[in-house]
Amino acid sequence: VRADLMVLLVNISGQMDVASLPQEIARPLVRAVVSWCISSGASARDILPSAAGAPGLTLQRLALETLGKMSIGLGNAEIMLSLMEESHWQKLCGRLINWLLQKRHNVQHELALVLLSGLASAYPPLCVYLCAEQGCIVSLMLQLLTETDANLRALSTGYAPGDSYTGTSLDILRRAALLLVSLAREKANHARFNLHREQLLFLAASSFLDSSVTNLVADVLYQLTLD
Repeated sequence: VRADLMVLLVNISGQMDVASLPQEIARPLVRAVVSWCISSGASARDILPSAAGAPGLTLQRLALETLGKMSIGLGNAEIMLSLMEESHWQKLCGRLINWLLQKRHNVQHELALVLLSGLASAYPPLCVYLCAEQGCIVSLMLQLLTETDANLRALSTGYAPGDSYTGTSLDILRRAALLLVSLAREKANHARFNLHREQLLFLAASSFLDSSVTNLVADVLYQLTLD
């Protein structure tokens, strides 16, 4: 039953307007899905028996997808955060960073980036927390952009990257760059970017990345001048 309900939430979450829901529905709904997402229990992480056609599907994965789709809706991310306890969104950030570090789990990696980018754009204190407690986030996003640039350069010369290269969608690249912009808007985070200025300049000038991405990287550099 829980799996069926979570699948239902996944299917409707992309069209959900959280602000329009009564508080007595929205609050327990968001908190319940977040609890499944951050849970370390076996019930959240065990493979669902009905997931033969979708290897690796767990209640936790479904919760992550629900939150990611929900956060895309206009104004939803801010409302979602207001309905969470501070300790829960902090634990959620830690869980999302863990998924970002595990590139082999490509679906979780992309869903985590979608959700984290949406939450960061809606809540400055979360951006400060990310850089203070999860300092690797800046280098992780820059690594994603840099590796994509390198792969695109290799492809342009007729050299095919290794078998592990599957490509990264433009939407995911934009979200990585948007996350960097959100982080750079907070002056408390500027020290985290200081070691990466040359890398940022390189990416901003890239002729291989889409202009929508390089323009966002340029915005990061601009934010860093506003000390």
